[in-house]
Amino acid sequence: MLCLSQSEYDGHVYICNPVLGEYTTLPPVLGITQYYAPFGFGFRFGYDPSNDEYKVVRLWCCMDMDNKFELVGEIYTLGCDRGSLRGGRALGMCHIQLRQIILQFFLNGVLHWMTKPAIALESTETIVCFHVGSEQFQVLPENNIDISKF
Repeated sequence: MLCLSQSEYDGHVYICNPVLGEYTTLPPVLGITQYYAPFGFGFRFGYDPSNDEYKVVRLWCCMDMDNKFELVGEIYTLGCDRGSLRGGRALGMCHIQLRQIILQFFLNGVLHWMTKPAIALESTETIVCFHVGSEQFQVLPENNIDISKF
């Protein structure tokens, strides 16, 4: 299975199964309003071996009506039965104020996003984690991250 995107800023995500010659496209972002404009899309593709499912988590940064940056997301589940796309659902706010997703990776069943804070003068990066099996967010402590070593 492949997870492809045309651009990280337009939110279009394509899931391809080259063995079967099939693909599906994630629908447009859920719940966007004129007061909740998205920017800075990020997405990850992970595998949940306990349920034999692939999952796509799409995150984006939004500015709300109080001019605060928030991390918002949604999840899609892909069963192994011929690439059927199930259940796009909003994950809701992660309640992390940030302005940019700078690094993404998948490790040991957990999706990770390194993010920059909402205030540009702050230099502390935060790692946001999403456990694919339990579909739960977690924020790692922010004091010990030195991105100069990446």
